[in-house]
Amino acid sequence: VGTTRARLPGGLPTPKGRNWLVMPPKVARRGNVFEITEEWMLSKPGEEWPEALYRLIER
Repeated sequence: VGTTRARLPGGLPTPKGRNWLVMPPKVARRGNVFEITEEWMLSKPGEEWPEALYRLIER
């Protein structure tokens, strides 16, 4: 969390010239169970996410 990544975990391919933005986890409580969801967003074709973008998301 808090960075961009060139590749997804598990070795899945990333299209050339793109990267992933790691979003903050989403946490939901369902009874006595917590559900934690990871979200990774792929950049637009031919563009990469700038590192400074994540600082805006944290706010």
